Amino acid sequence: MKFLFFTKTMWHEMPRIRHQLARLLCKNQHDVFFVQKPRFFWERPKPVFEDENIKFFQFRQLIHHQLRITPIVRGANSIYESIQIKNSFSDIDKDVVIINFNYDYYFLKKIFPSNKIITILNDDFVSQCKLPFNHHMQHALEKTCLSSDVVLTTSESLQRKLKKHIPSRVFFPWSSSTYNFTKEKLRTKVLIWGYITERYDFELISNLISENQYNTFYLVGETNKKCRKILHDLSKKHKNIVIKGPTNLSDLPMTEFCASLTVYKNGVKSIEAITVTNKAFQLLSYGIPLIVHGMPNFMKNQAIFNCKDKNMINKSIQYCHQNIDQLQKYISMLVIENSENNRLDEFTEIINKLKFKAL
Repeated sequence: MKFLFFTKTMWHEMPRIRHQLARLLCKNQHDVFFVQKPRFFWERPKPVFEDENIKFFQFRQLIHHQLRITPIVRGANSIYESIQIKNSFSDIDKDVVIINFNYDYYFLKKIFPSNKIITILNDDFVSQCKLPFNHHMQHALEKTCLSSDVVLTTSESLQRKLKKHIPSRVFFPWSSSTYNFTKEKLRTKVLIWGYITERYDFELISNLISENQYNTFYLVGETNKKCRKILHDLSKKHKNIVIKGPTNLSDLPMTEFCASLTVYKNGVKSIEAITVTNKAFQLLSYGIPLIVHGMPNFMKNQAIFNCKDKNMINKSIQYCHQNIDQLQKYISMLVIENSENNRLDEFTEIINKLKFKAL
């Protein structure tokens, strides 16, 4: 089969579910066309490349999606983008499935009236709006969902936000690796892995490092420019800290970690909407329990510790250190339930139902 992706992401950015799904489909002998984040009309085009047998495209937009406040501006931009998309995919077969990650691409059905459209919402774009109002974004989201054949969300709270007349189902990320836990007597390290952003609560992280001198804290991942000085200061302040750039889990001492820590600031709406992060099942596949902060809607499980304050995090770190072997029965089940094969079966079922409706 062939799949056409529309996203607000560049392929080289930190991997998210749109990258994960594209790779999964490509791995299973499907053809994937990936439309990256649109550039502004005055920007110079970036090289179009091919990777992993995926073909990439990039179009232009008139104005940033948050600033399309009036119907005239939204209409002008949709026409501008539609013309480019039509020119590139004018001969598209009706069996190609459209995978849309853009909350404001309500015009896709007019371009591809005979194709099935699956819209996947994995960001709370409306809550991320930096303007004092977001009704124009909410309107675009509803139009996009109503024009789609299937709506999937990666968050239960996002699903609840959709109105009752917009049916949807939850579609979580998954682990691309199988469950593999190695028993070790001494697991004293704590891992913070992923994109390091200013939404992290660095004051809380610093306090945790100070109060857990027995543990070594690894901060690993691409760092937001605003956070580089903060990490530099942390490395000077603490001896029990290791800071590394983007690194695959397979290249880290995974058998030495007793827990993975994700500490966001409280009150960030887009973070509070998260049910499970894209990295969660990858970490769990190594048998490492999760400790989270600032995500009240995060998935509930005996191996996931959702903490409200520093004391709860401290207790959770010590509990994981002492009981990681006992937590494996919960972790292994989570990884199996959210394996690559299971998620592929789930997605295939969705596609087959769409085909059946078309008959």
